Amino acid sequence: LITFHSLKTMWEYTDKVLDLFYNPKNQGVLEDQGEAGIKISTGEVGSIACGDALRLHLKIDVEYDKILDARFQTFGCTSAIASSEA
Repeated sequence: LITFHSLKTMWEYTDKVLDLFYNPKNQGVLEDQGEAGIKISTGEVGSIACGDALRLHLKIDVEYDKILDARFQTFGCTSAIASSEA
């Protein structure tokens, strides 16, 4: 079981990094709801060297070329997940 105390002691993450890791506000998936003029775009990036992967979902108003919402899914270490949220 990984706890706040064990992560902080083992890796010496700052309180801010741990807060972003434990309390992400933008984590999740955006799915196409069939809204006219709205497109969901998904991109993926990863590093074989460190084993981290990020999937970014964007909800875009096509007419105005404007991002309406964004969500992420990160698979990896504490710092990778926290930096995705930041």
